[in-house]
Amino acid sequence: MSDQPVENPQSEEVKQEEEKKEENEQKEEIKQEEEKKEETKPEEPKQDEKKDEVKQEEKKDEVKDEKQEEKKDEVKEEKKEEVKDEKKDEKKDEKKDEKKEDKKDEKKEEKKDEKKEGEEEKKEEEKKEGEEGEEGNKEEENKEEENKEENKEEILNMEEEIINADEEKEENDEDEKYEDKLYDYNGKQVRPNLLKFDVTNKIKQRSFELGFESLKKFTAEKEMSEYVKEQLDNEFLPEWQCVIGKDFSVAFSFEVENFIFFQIEDCYFLFYKL
Repeated sequence: MSDQPVENPQSEEVKQEEEKKEENEQKEEIKQEEEKKEETKPEEPKQDEKKDEVKQEEKKDEVKDEKQEEKKDEVKEEKKEEVKDEKKDEKKDEKKDEKKEDKKDEKKEEKKDEKKEGEEEKKEEEKKEGEEGEEGNKEEENKEEENKEENKEEILNMEEEIINADEEKEENDEDEKYEDKLYDYNGKQVRPNLLKFDVTNKIKQRSFELGFESLKKFTAEKEMSEYVKEQLDNEFLPEWQCVIGKDFSVAFSFEVENFIFFQIEDCYFLFYKL
């Protein structure tokens, strides 16, 4: 016979019981863990709820602050409007005062005008009364004055004739002097050749002098003309026209006693006023 192990039925039962205990213990541990988890879970939502409550309170505070600011702005605007209204009222009062003052001034001016008119009427009446009394005397005085004036006119006419005769003599003498006068130019004595003229002796002499001065100071004909024109405008009133050159042709009109045309050596000078 072979030997075979024989199992004890009681030992198997013990094993089974032990396994069941272990299973039960494991289940209890699992349950305990789940219970612990469940206990910890509600704490988190509570914290979230607190946070939400805090946020809501902050929002409420913000809304309150906004409302307060709006109220402040409204109060400021109301004050501004009040100030504007006050200024408008002040302007209205000022305009009223100005109108009152204008009316007062108008009344004063009217009174002044009335006084002036009254005074003028009185003066006119007095003048009329005086004129009526003086008319007879004035007629006699006028006759005497007319006779005196006639005598004066005769005397003045005689004096003018004498003066004109003297001036003609002086002009003739001066013409001879100016035509014979020599000027220093390039180390020699030069006499200007007077071709045509209709000017006074003073302008004639000054024109000769300016012709020699321009030849000495400048070489360009344009500069010479500008210099002479400036001097003539200053001394004998504008507007003088000056043409200077060795060869030129021109057609023009001029004022009476304001034209001269002469020659210095090979250069010609034409001065006239429009």
